[in-house]
Amino acid sequence: MADTLTAREAPSTFTFDAIGTRWCVDTDEPLRGEVRDRILDRIRRFDRTYSRFRYGSLPSSIGVSVTLVDDVISAVTVTPRATDPTSLDNQTRFARAIPALVVGRNIDEVNLSKVAGSSGTPDGFNAAIQRIKAEATP
Repeated sequence: MADTLTAREAPSTFTFDAIGTRWCVDTDEPLRGEVRDRILDRIRRFDRTYSRFRYGSLPSSIGVSVTLVDDVISAVTVTPRATDPTSLDNQTRFARAIPALVVGRNIDEVNLSKVAGSSGTPDGFNAAIQRIKAEATP
């Protein structure tokens, strides 16, 4: 006897994005908030560590150091950490281009998109700038 799948409409659907796609979990009962939070936390940890669809996963991270004087960036250093040669090349070109783009600017005005041919590295840089702003705010 062959297995068959029967389409049915579930009373509750929990939808989320993970590893570069959209997921739906259909359940007979709505998932409690704590269960949904545990699922989302597990997914964030997995994506942060393993996903190649999100910048900042282990193969694609950078180090960012910024010196601020009255909220103005006076110095910046970006340290490439990629192990893949293509990613490392993109990160290195990005690191060289950054000082001309951000030194002398107010940290609140810095939000980069594609830089030196790299479209993923600016996402990591922008996230680092947000963390630095949060830490620098008294």
